[in-house]
Amino acid sequence: MKPLTTLIPASGEALPAIGLGTSTTFNVVRDPGLRAERTEVLATFLELPAGMVDSSTMYRSADGVVGHAIELIGDSSTLFSATRAWTRGAGHGANQMADSRDPWGLERLDRMPGV
Repeated sequence: MKPLTTLIPASGEALPAIGLGTSTTFNVVRDPGLRAERTEVLATFLELPAGMVDSSTMYRSADGVVGHAIELIGDSSTLFSATRAWTRGAGHGANQMADSRDPWGLERLDRMPGV
């Protein structure tokens, strides 16, 4: 099922209207039971007309838990991935975004704005 979308007025870019933040929910370190539960949460979320998952390196283990879930789910075709940099300077921001993308196991993230 394709995600419901909304348009950004300034750019006309379509983004999923329903998102899932990972700050607290996916910050479960390496607990196998909690990681399995989060995988189920993400799988269910991606089956809905939802799609945007937002994370950041500031959320400690959340990026790795999301990546673990994506790997187990196997199909991330409805996923709209988003992260942000929490630093000053383009070089540090680019490194931080790469540090966020790598644990997801994705070639690229869909949205990577600076804050």
